[in-house]
Amino acid sequence: MVSKPGFRYHPSATARSFGALVQDSFMLWFSSLRAVLWAALAYSLSTQLPLLPWWWDTRAAFAHEPLRAWLDPGIFRTEPAVLLFDLIVTVAGLGFLLVVLERQGRMARGLAPGAGWGIGWRALPAALAATLAYLALNALALAPVAAAWFWGAAQDDALILLLALLVGLLVSAAPLAWVSIAAGFFYPAIVLDGAGPLASLRESLRRVRGHWVPAASLVSLTLLAFLGILSTVGLVPLAAAGGVALWLDGPNGLLRPGWLVWGQIATAPLMALSLPLATAGYLVAYEELGLRLSGK
Repeated sequence: MVSKPGFRYHPSATARSFGALVQDSFMLWFSSLRAVLWAALAYSLSTQLPLLPWWWDTRAAFAHEPLRAWLDPGIFRTEPAVLLFDLIVTVAGLGFLLVVLERQGRMARGLAPGAGWGIGWRALPAALAATLAYLALNALALAPVAAAWFWGAAQDDALILLLALLVGLLVSAAPLAWVSIAAGFFYPAIVLDGAGPLASLRESLRRVRGHWVPAASLVSLTLLAFLGILSTVGLVPLAAAGGVALWLDGPNGLLRPGWLVWGQIATAPLMALSLPLATAGYLVAYEELGLRLSGK
């Protein structure tokens, strides 16, 4: 897993073309893979673990008539203890993601990735607060949808409600797309530049101003590449888990969720290998926005 010299990332001191940014994102992915792999694996596992308690609690319901169990509205009811477990695992996952971003971000600046937890976990409180503020901004952009819902529901006509929601979604599309990118670079501002929750959002807005299109294009491209790689290679463990379920229990085995849960967990190592591509594009975009802001 040692990077070859031709695949080493070198920071740029001047603004780059979009093609160079894409190439640099892949270079940073290859160069940083060894340094961030353990944290990426921990994050990948944390995204799958919330499925386990639900599967464990519903095993009896799926034991005899799995198809009927899926049709039971109460099958997805979640106990408070499970919700607490999911919350803890989700917060832990954010901590591991911050470690990935800090170590990879240091490499994006030409520095050594560091060792251990770095400041990733120490930045968790600020990152949580910034995440909530970011979600609030996105919810604000969706205000036309909420207004359409309340107005349409008052008309007592399902067709009018659907039309109102469609109009609300169309009105919200542009503000939501803008906010999601313009305010979305707050994590690097926290783990790399030591900004607080609100300051990190302001820094993201400041950097993206006037450069929304290239930032959105690079982040979207590397994210789609990550999802494409994961969806392709991720079929292997899912298919294997489905094959085992079919061999052990026949067609009913495929109607039980166990093989899906364990198949998803088995994809965690593959997700850990491909996730740093998405974060690389995100960090290269952040650094590029800084260069363009300074006029370099």
